Amino acid sequence: IGPLRRPMSRSLVRMVANRADYITVRDPQSARLLATLGVTRPTIEVTADPAFALAPAAPDIVDALIRQEGLPTDAPLLGVALRPWGSATDAEAAIEAHARLLAELRRQCGLPLVLLPMHHPDDAELAALVHQHPACPHSDVFVVRGEYAPDALLGLVGRMQTMVAMRLHSLIFAVRALVPPFALSYDPKVENLMHGLGLDDSLEHWRGFDPEAVAGRVAGLLAQRETRVARLQAQVADLESRALRNADCALDVFDRRARLRDLLSVAK
Repeated sequence: IGPLRRPMSRSLVRMVANRADYITVRDPQSARLLATLGVTRPTIEVTADPAFALAPAAPDIVDALIRQEGLPTDAPLLGVALRPWGSATDAEAAIEAHARLLAELRRQCGLPLVLLPMHHPDDAELAALVHQHPACPHSDVFVVRGEYAPDALLGLVGRMQTMVAMRLHSLIFAVRALVPPFALSYDPKVENLMHGLGLDDSLEHWRGFDPEAVAGRVAGLLAQRETRVARLQAQVADLESRALRNADCALDVFDRRARLRDLLSVAK
């Protein structure tokens, strides 16, 4: 939930949310915002994003995807998931900054880079523009062209050594697959995710970042990869359980509604 900057938006959310039977949110900040807005009628429970319960595609499906996209199979890979954001002026500056970031990641990390669009066509168009920019390296930078199901994307993310990402769900997929993430934040939900996971040192704002400095931090992340993976491993079971809790809450609501209908039917 949020950010809700306009008074009308805040009023409408309060009105609609107070008519709900139950509310689940994926971070404590969202629960606090709802309380601040005056949402008091339904129970509000902090769970986790449902994507934390997603299972990856089978390895042979992911292998076929990698072959189809022409990605290297003989070297570790570094994933990058970008998204367009901001005004036209922001977009021009962002394309150059992202291209420079790819150059620095290639130089400092020494791994082939995979641009992974999560949302079509917007992310794919941006990836193509960044890849074509003069500042982008012309070798060992690959763009995933096809549009794939979420479980296949999760499986592909799981083949990366780390993920540098703006998209929230590319970061969630990375954590789910035990791949250390580095976030370029464009929205509070990205910051909330990283803070909640204790990954504050792997977070930078998307606007005005220093490509060389960010690449250096990602290289440091790779150097600590074993420790980072262990930290993620200690969290994923709880995240999966909390994600599945969303379905339990929904089924409880449906069950209560069904019992109420039965009682009303008997009363008639």
